[in-house]
Formats: sequence, C-alpha cells, structure tokens
Amino acid sequence: MLKEDLCRPSEKFLQAIFILSDKTITAFKAETVRRCKDKEKGIAYERFLNWTHPEKELAVFTTYAYADFDIPKQFDCIFNYDNAAIYSHTKFTLTQSIYEGWYPLDSIEHGHKHLCILTFEYEIPDILKRLPYETEKHITYKWDEKKVLGLCQMADIQSIIDKQHKDAELRELHGDNWYDFDDQT
Repeated sequence: MLKEDLCRPSEKFLQAIFILSDKTITAFKAETVRRCKDKEKGIAYERFLNWTHPEKELAVFTTYAYADFDIPKQFDCIFNYDNAAIYSHTKFTLTQSIYEGWYPLDSIEHGHKHLCILTFEYEIPDILKRLPYETEKHITYKWDEKKVLGLCQMADIQSIIDKQHKDAELRELHGDNWYDFDDQT
C-alpha cells in the first residue's frame, strides 16, 4: 500500500492498456455477479452493473496502479507511455474502479490492475485511438508497451518526460543493468 502523496511526480500515472468493448464489459459484469454472489455489495457494485456506456465515457483496463487513492479522481493529461512528450491536455474523471476487473470499489489499489470508467468533460480525445480495442469476453491481448497510454496530471507531465529521458540515457550507458544506476530507485 502506497499513498499517492508519497509518490514522486515522475511516477504518478496510471497505465491504460486497452479500451474495452461493450461485449467485454458485459462479460466483466457477469464475472462480477458470479464472484460477488456471497460478498458485500454496495453503491460501486450497483453503479458498475448499471453502467451503459454514455457518449463521453470509456472503459479502459489499467496495469498495476502507482498508489492507493479514492475515486472519483480528476485527471487532465493523457500521454504516450513510450514517449511522454506526446500528450493531450484534456479534463476527465476516473469515476469507477473495478479491482482486477471483477470487484467494484470506490478506490484504486496500489499494485493492482483495474477496469476503469473514464468520463470526459468534452469529447474523447483522439490520443485514445492508440489503445488496442478489446472485443473478446476475456482479455486475450498481451499489451504492447508502444501502445500504452499514461493517465496523469499536467502538473506532473514534465517530471515524467524528464524521467523518461534520464532512463533512456542510463540504458544507453549501462544496457540491461541501467536500473542499478538510477538514483531514484
């Protein structure tokens, strides 16, 4: 468990790896019902089961979260994970979190994957077209780091860009052992 305020700005982002189709969401909802049969259900559970994919909302799957934090949570930047200098400044809110894709919560849990519902203030930005679109009932695609997007705050994007540049320099100098030379680990 890591609290968000203890994270370095260069690490404060979620990695989105897929956009989930309505067919995939339907399968996740069925799995949620099955797995939560004997568990406590609450508002987050009902909210997810009743979600119908409004025009300005999108379901994405994220990898291991950088910290614990409550939702809803405002974000305002989406960037290419392999080159953070390519980003879109756009306001959106993470409104729902489904822990590991089956247990709805009102939080994001450090080190875990989540199905997330994003609600955009205006329109869904074109940068999201970079993400693979998952249409199967279960995620079958092994994610490609070159297609991953980061979700963060504009206040942190320069730190993220700087860290990427520093990491690239260390890789060039030290090869596979670059991580041993990173003073931020």
